[in-house]
Amino acid sequence: MTIYQKNRFLDLIPAETKEKLTDIGMIRICKRGEQIFGEREEQKSLYILLDGYAALYRSSRYGENRILMVCAAGDLLNESVIEGKRTPAAAEALSEARLLCVEREAFAALLNGNFELMQAVCRSLSVKTFRLYHQLGNANGTYPLEKRLAARLLKLSREYGIDTRENGIDTREYGIDIRENGIDTREYGIDTKEYEIDTKAGRRVGFRVTVSFLASLLGAKRETVSRYMSKLKKQGYIQHEDGILTVADPEGLRKLLEKS
Repeated sequence: MTIYQKNRFLDLIPAETKEKLTDIGMIRICKRGEQIFGEREEQKSLYILLDGYAALYRSSRYGENRILMVCAAGDLLNESVIEGKRTPAAAEALSEARLLCVEREAFAALLNGNFELMQAVCRSLSVKTFRLYHQLGNANGTYPLEKRLAARLLKLSREYGIDTRENGIDTREYGIDIRENGIDTREYGIDTKEYEIDTKAGRRVGFRVTVSFLASLLGAKRETVSRYMSKLKKQGYIQHEDGILTVADPEGLRKLLEKS
């Protein structure tokens, strides 16, 4: 059985190339909260996320972490290693994560003359660039924090959400609406028994989302984010207990964003 699921970066790679990556790589398992690699480290391996979720982040001079983006199964985490450069950001597992580690020299040799693999790397870089530009556009104070938070909650539920019509189901088919990636829906095996939230509708994010995580993602004060989260919870837009986030009323959040 192949170790790969159908997902982002790996979707563009032919089966033969996937098997070669398997032969030259090794599997690494990371626990939730474990650092995969640090910022400005000299890395000799590329990391491809096979299962789970990871965050790419940078630290300020004051020791505060700013999350740049969340990565899901199939993403290539550290393309800069191909050129032998230090990692521009750190990576941390947001859930138990399974990664394929491929040494830089071996990957470079496989990349030589392999158009599909080169195209997949370029696509991965272009998606990251697009997302960073989008974040910069939203970070200039144009939008109030409450609307930025609502938009981020919608994005998390859309891209990493699991339908929660009933509890106790082990697998879900959930949509990842990322037009630039050309991905529509995928079926992932998610063990949801550890999440004991009583909810009949909505989309539950597949990893734990704390207020501190959201504050780091938005570049805002934790206390301010906590206040807005409590407001959205009281209004029935979301459910949030012990880091388990469910967007119960996505349509309501969209209408909130449309208000002037």
